[in-house]
Amino acid sequence: MVTIRYEDLVQNPKQVLTKVLSVLGFEYEEGMQEFWNFEHSDDKLTLWDGRKPAQSAWAKDLGEKKIKNTVSAPSEDILKIYNNSPGLRKLNERFGYQ
Repeated sequence: MVTIRYEDLVQNPKQVLTKVLSVLGFEYEEGMQEFWNFEHSDDKLTLWDGRKPAQSAWAKDLGEKKIKNTVSAPSEDILKIYNNSPGLRKLNERFGYQ
């Protein structure tokens, strides 16, 4: 089992990917972080509803940059969910978050 923290993945992607790949029995290869430069089986796959992965809602959101890396604080809705979930708070504390 391997624990991956988002912050670590963003700050040190090669190091984190190397660790994950090692657990899976693979080695890191140059170019893995530039996956878009290679032909993938994703282009041949379809999701459960028949859409291509690139047509999924999450892919569209990423493409439209709706997920912003400049947000420094969670929204009020997220805070409300967090504050009403002792289990979630406990899990976050376990991984060093407040």
